[in-house]
Amino acid sequence: MDHQGLAFEFPCGISIAPAWRWPLTLVDAEAASWSGCSITLRYPTAYASQPVADERRHCANALRLFAVDVTGPVGSSVVLFFVAFICKYTGGDRRMKFPRILKSLIFGGIVSALGGVGASADEWQDVVDAAKAEGKVVLYLAKSNAQAEALLKAFEAEYGITGEWLRGSARAQTSRLMGELQAGAPQADVFYTAGPISHSRIAEQTPVWVPSGPNAANWPEDFAFPHGSVQMTADPVVIIYNTDAVQPAPSKYEDMIGKGYITAVGSPASVFRTAYYLRTREFLGDGFWESIAADGIVTGPSVNALVQGIAAGESDIALAFGWQAAGLKRDGAPIDWATPDSKVWALTQWAMALEGGPNPNAGKLLLDYMMGPEGQAILNTDGGVSVIGTDELPINVNEEAVTAQDAINLTRWWEKTFQQAIPQ
Repeated sequence: MDHQGLAFEFPCGISIAPAWRWPLTLVDAEAASWSGCSITLRYPTAYASQPVADERRHCANALRLFAVDVTGPVGSSVVLFFVAFICKYTGGDRRMKFPRILKSLIFGGIVSALGGVGASADEWQDVVDAAKAEGKVVLYLAKSNAQAEALLKAFEAEYGITGEWLRGSARAQTSRLMGELQAGAPQADVFYTAGPISHSRIAEQTPVWVPSGPNAANWPEDFAFPHGSVQMTADPVVIIYNTDAVQPAPSKYEDMIGKGYITAVGSPASVFRTAYYLRTREFLGDGFWESIAADGIVTGPSVNALVQGIAAGESDIALAFGWQAAGLKRDGAPIDWATPDSKVWALTQWAMALEGGPNPNAGKLLLDYMMGPEGQAILNTDGGVSVIGTDELPINVNEEAVTAQDAINLTRWWEKTFQQAIPQ
């Protein structure tokens, strides 16, 4: 893959560790190097050639890497307060210089002296009191209505704050919120959808609260963005099947093929699904999908509708999320799911609280609740996997690594593989 370097300038005389401990899922850079007074991140050309406005993200990535090494994971969050200012108001220039006051703060030891970034007990109580005075919180999400209802009902029982929610696809929710932000009237307090691309776009448009409540203290740093969005769960793609039609229950990918099952196959209408097809082709090979097509398929852009078709007997089996079948199963439909015994890929779900939402304190309180044990238990029902206390997470499909050319090539492959199998 072609690469291009983006250089950012820092104060001289700083000892920077050569190893950059940073998950690729959170930063597009594939390598980093330190020389003199600058750090260079090597991006795929597709990223490095993006417009200057998008370089704010590159700037923030570079500066956070720097901040983590200088001050450690706790102090880095303090540095990031200033980092956000630099990247926002310089327009993301390719060569970034620290203002003199920031140099004094960092290298004079003031930032380190600040210690943890969590709110004190009194400060957090002020947030709780203000949230109760607001009396309401609004959640935008892309997961199930049942999960939203359970979450907000438990939150109300805990704090006496009523909740409203609006459910839609991640793409629709992002478009809705972006439109509201452009109009200067955001209606959501907490935004909970698949990420991280959409969350980065939103954070460029509006201030986002960096979690500092009691449940943020032990949150793994690898699952938090510098702008404040945190990963709530990983939703693994599982084998969903009609229990009347598929016997015995499947346990591996190979159980889906060669048995005449009609498979519900979602079109590559989203970045996630494009990434998922790319990863499964690498692992399972094109022969797996060709066998699926040979047995017979139904398709459509909405996987939720396809899963409902499995429950109705219109198809037999699919690869989708457990939560998409959970409500149907609870209602008595002949549907269930099984986790494959080999590689399992997942869609990561992220949440952020908007500083400019209609009920900003209630939004902060809800996000902190979602990060706590009660919230995590609710959000990770029906197949979800929490980032807390989990030894091994499903594999992130790494949506942000999908290029425009990848999407074009994948669509061509999908049409060639499945078009002839689609009932006319």
